[in-house]
Amino acid sequence: MKIRSYILIFVTSFIFTIFTPFIFNTYVDKVTVGEKVAFGVPFPFVFQQTETPFMSSSTPIAVTFNSYFNEHVTFSLIPFLLSLVSSFFLFLAISYLFQKLFSFRMERNE
Repeated sequence: MKIRSYILIFVTSFIFTIFTPFIFNTYVDKVTVGEKVAFGVPFPFVFQQTETPFMSSSTPIAVTFNSYFNEHVTFSLIPFLLSLVSSFFLFLAISYLFQKLFSFRMERNE
């Protein structure tokens, strides 16, 4: 693989990591007002304070992430870097598998 492929995979994994708090919800059992809820996949790297009280119920509540620019949002660098590296390796493995699959099909057809 060329360096351009690695850069493209890194940019893709960076964008995916930035948007994971918006894609995946956090499910909690009981949340009080002002409690911090963690967001991010696979390592939670963004913490947001809850602003509305939730009704107590027996089922978990889905909490969605609002914005990075909210004043009640805390960002952690080390879990973000771990998430970025793990998503980079995931996309690198997927691209490697597709590359080998398509090269095998081309060799087989010739």
